[in-house]
Amino acid sequence: MTAGVLDVTDEVSSELFGGSRVVLAERRGNVTLILRRLEEPKWLANWKRVNGRWYRIPVRCSWEIEDREHRSACVDVHSVQGNDYTYWRTGEVAEVVKGGKGLFEVFRLFP
Repeated sequence: MTAGVLDVTDEVSSELFGGSRVVLAERRGNVTLILRRLEEPKWLANWKRVNGRWYRIPVRCSWEIEDREHRSACVDVHSVQGNDYTYWRTGEVAEVVKGGKGLFEVFRLFP
C-alpha cells in the first residue's frame, strides 16, 4: 500500500449495495475508493473497429469501483459529498484482487 493510504475495508464492508460484496476499500485524504464484486455482471457497450466499420460489442464487467469524495480528510468514510462509479473486467482488477497492490496504485485515478 502506498504512503498516506488507509485500509477502510472494515468500515464499509457492512454497507449493502444490491448484493455486491466489498473486497477492498482504501482512503487517501478526502477520497475513498471501494472495490466491489458484483453479484450480477454489468454489460457495457464497447466500440470496436473491424474492416473499417465500428461495431458495438458487449463487455462483461464483474467489478465496480466507487469513488467517494469527502468534504475533508477528517470526516467519516460514510459522509459522502459526491461519488461516481466505474465498471471493470476481471483482468483489469487482478493485481488488486490477488493482493500486493492497492487501488490507488493500480488505477491511478488521482495524482
